Amino acid sequence: MIPRKKEVELRPDYAGYPWQEVGSSAERWLILRQKKTMAFIDIEKVTGVEVSDNEWDMACDDEGSLLNGTVRVVAICQGTAFSEKDAEGCWPEDESLGKEYFMWVKEPSVQKRDEQKEEYQSGFSSLITDGNGIVPQKREETVNRQVLEVKLPWRTWLEGEEGDIKPIVSKIHVSQVGLSTVLVEVLLRLEKEKEDKEKEKTSTGCVSLPLPPEELMLVVKEGYIQEIIGVMENRAFSSCYTDEWAKELFLQNTRKTSLLFISSHKGGERFLTASCSIDTEDKLSWKQPVTLLPLSYHYENKAGGSVRLSSSKALCRNHFICTVTTEYERKKKKPSVESEVGKLTIQKEKEPASVQPVRKKPGERFLKKCKNDKKDMKKEFTVVKIKKE
Repeated sequence: MIPRKKEVELRPDYAGYPWQEVGSSAERWLILRQKKTMAFIDIEKVTGVEVSDNEWDMACDDEGSLLNGTVRVVAICQGTAFSEKDAEGCWPEDESLGKEYFMWVKEPSVQKRDEQKEEYQSGFSSLITDGNGIVPQKREETVNRQVLEVKLPWRTWLEGEEGDIKPIVSKIHVSQVGLSTVLVEVLLRLEKEKEDKEKEKTSTGCVSLPLPPEELMLVVKEGYIQEIIGVMENRAFSSCYTDEWAKELFLQNTRKTSLLFISSHKGGERFLTASCSIDTEDKLSWKQPVTLLPLSYHYENKAGGSVRLSSSKALCRNHFICTVTTEYERKKKKPSVESEVGKLTIQKEKEPASVQPVRKKPGERFLKKCKNDKKDMKKEFTVVKIKKE
């Protein structure tokens, strides 16, 4: 089967603080960010970083799961103490303006057309590593070496998730963004247990329909891709209709494609995302005529993968399978005699019908009293007549 080819243009997302979520029904990532300022030194180099603690708790109910956690990172920086600097060695401007002295434009070299761009690099120290971190030999704190402990809290809500979920630190990034300021980024992956992954949900009334394979050319504007972490797909606002012969089902939805990557642009945030939302329509073939429209839909990528082509392009291959729910199992409960509904029905049957009171006529008591003596009727009441002139 020939895969469908399409080019999608992605826009860089804003790097959110203190954490940023990106993911789909298959995988979920969290990007934790925080900035800290050293108290005693001007940083010259980041020599080491490691994760000292990664703790979390999980609360579940029928609707989903709520995860709360904290990641503690220890960064070791080498620099110059404030007491050792003279007046001539201090910056005359503030820190934000002094940062510009460490930036220069990288000279363009003979490369491909899509990579002939002026890429800004930073003279500040930067360190990016895997989740284990880099532990230096000398960890004790001295005059020109300071140990910085950063606490990064996070939480997220997972709707309809079942089983134990474990947050794993995938990568750590520590960068100097000022004379005494450090940026700490942690890439956290929420991974399910292996036992839960192997379980397959089987239920009556579900039909799995494979879609044709596709190839997406992801083009990131104003972005520098160094390494691809993952490509996530989300679909929402699903609606369907059939043709006049009811032989094919057309499924419409809004599809959001998100790319999580490591940027080669140094001097700031390195774990970035880019996304794009488009309206799509898929045609599902049925062996029998469609008598009733499906109730729900679920997409699953069975064979997905991505590869970096250049600093601004990536190729993504997908093979989705759409699971359509056609029936829903309902269990009807009959009210028993002991139930509240049964008690009310029994009480209503035993109660006798209420008797309506007899309504008296107006002035009946005066007429009965003066029935024998009509002459005394005038003493009981008075009649007033009003004439119009």
